[in-house]
Amino acid sequence: MTLERAEEIYSSYSGVYDLFFDTILHPGRRRAIEALAIEPGENLLEVGVGTGLSLPLYPDWCHVTGTDISPPMLRRAAEKVVSLGRGNIELKRMSADHLKWPEAS
Repeated sequence: MTLERAEEIYSSYSGVYDLFFDTILHPGRRRAIEALAIEPGENLLEVGVGTGLSLPLYPDWCHVTGTDISPPMLRRAAEKVVSLGRGNIELKRMSADHLKWPEAS
Protein backbone atom coordinates (compact mmCIF):
# COMPACT_ATOMS: atom_id res chain seq x y z
CA MET A 1 0.00 0.00 0.00
CA THR A 2 1.29 3.45 -0.84
CA LEU A 3 1.58 6.24 1.69
CA GLU A 4 -0.98 8.21 -0.29
CA ARG A 5 -3.48 5.34 -0.14
CA ALA A 6 -2.97 4.89 3.61
CA GLU A 7 -3.53 8.61 4.14
CA GLU A 8 -6.68 8.47 2.03
CA ILE A 9 -8.09 5.50 3.97
CA TYR A 10 -7.43 6.94 7.43
CA SER A 11 -8.69 10.36 6.37
CA SER A 12 -11.96 8.83 5.19
CA TYR A 13 -12.44 7.05 8.55
CA SER A 14 -11.58 10.03 10.73
CA GLY A 15 -15.21 10.95 11.40
CA VAL A 16 -16.20 7.50 12.66
CA TYR A 17 -12.87 6.12 13.90
CA ASP A 18 -13.61 6.75 17.59
CA LEU A 19 -16.97 4.98 17.35
CA PHE A 20 -15.26 1.76 16.31
CA PHE A 21 -11.99 1.86 18.22
CA ASP A 22 -12.49 3.88 21.41
CA THR A 23 -14.26 1.61 23.89
CA ILE A 24 -13.16 -1.74 22.52
CA LEU A 25 -9.42 -0.92 22.51
CA HIS A 26 -9.35 1.38 25.55
CA PRO A 27 -8.17 -1.28 28.05
CA GLY A 28 -5.18 -2.13 25.86
CA ARG A 29 -4.25 1.52 25.37
CA ARG A 30 -4.47 2.10 29.11
CA ARG A 31 -2.30 -0.94 29.94
CA ALA A 32 0.29 0.00 27.30
CA ILE A 33 0.69 3.53 28.66
CA GLU A 34 0.81 2.29 32.27
CA ALA A 35 3.55 -0.19 31.27
CA LEU A 36 5.71 2.70 30.10
CA ALA A 37 6.16 3.80 33.72
CA ILE A 38 6.55 7.38 32.55
CA GLU A 39 8.84 9.51 34.71
CA PRO A 40 8.38 13.26 35.25
CA GLY A 41 9.90 15.31 32.45
CA GLU A 42 10.14 12.46 29.94
CA ASN A 43 9.49 13.09 26.25
CA LEU A 44 7.32 10.55 24.45
CA LEU A 45 6.61 9.99 20.78
CA GLU A 46 3.39 8.33 19.67
CA VAL A 47 3.63 7.41 16.00
CA GLY A 48 0.20 7.04 14.43
CA VAL A 49 -1.66 9.07 17.05
CA GLY A 50 -4.79 9.05 14.89
CA THR A 51 -7.68 10.88 16.52
CA GLY A 52 -5.82 11.02 19.82
CA LEU A 53 -7.74 8.35 21.72
CA SER A 54 -4.70 7.70 23.92
CA LEU A 55 -3.91 11.35 24.70
CA PRO A 56 -6.04 11.62 27.87
CA LEU A 57 -4.16 8.64 29.31
CA TYR A 58 -0.73 10.29 29.34
CA PRO A 59 0.25 11.98 32.60
CA ASP A 60 0.54 15.76 32.80
CA TRP A 61 4.19 15.50 33.89
CA CYS A 62 5.55 14.38 30.52
CA HIS A 63 5.71 15.87 27.03
CA VAL A 64 3.92 13.92 24.28
CA THR A 65 4.45 14.38 20.56
CA GLY A 66 1.90 12.60 18.42
CA THR A 67 2.43 12.12 14.70
CA ASP A 68 0.08 10.95 11.96
CA ILE A 69 -0.14 11.14 8.18
CA SER A 70 -3.83 12.04 8.06
CA PRO A 71 -4.75 15.72 8.45
CA PRO A 72 -8.38 14.90 9.37
CA MET A 73 -7.20 12.49 12.07
CA LEU A 74 -4.82 15.12 13.43
CA ARG A 75 -7.63 17.71 13.48
CA ARG A 76 -9.69 15.35 15.66
CA ALA A 77 -6.67 14.80 17.91
CA ALA A 78 -6.16 18.58 18.16
CA GLU A 79 -9.78 18.95 19.29
CA LYS A 80 -9.06 16.46 22.09
CA VAL A 81 -5.93 18.39 23.14
CA VAL A 82 -7.99 21.59 23.37
CA SER A 83 -10.80 19.92 25.30
CA LEU A 84 -8.27 18.40 27.72
CA GLY A 85 -6.63 21.80 28.22
CA ARG A 86 -3.23 20.15 28.05
CA GLY A 87 -0.11 22.11 27.13
CA ASN A 88 2.15 19.06 27.21
CA ILE A 89 0.88 17.56 23.95
CA GLU A 90 2.15 18.50 20.50
CA LEU A 91 0.84 17.12 17.19
CA LYS A 92 2.73 16.91 13.90
CA ARG A 93 1.87 15.64 10.46
CA MET A 94 4.54 13.11 9.67
CA SER A 95 4.94 9.68 8.11
CA ALA A 96 6.21 6.87 10.33
CA ASP A 97 8.79 5.92 7.73
CA HIS A 98 10.17 9.48 7.47
CA LEU A 99 10.37 10.82 11.01
CA LYS A 100 12.00 14.24 11.02
CA TRP A 101 14.06 14.45 14.19
CA PRO A 102 17.77 14.73 14.77
CA GLU A 103 19.67 11.50 15.50
CA ALA A 104 19.51 10.35 19.13
CA SER A 105 16.74 12.79 20.03
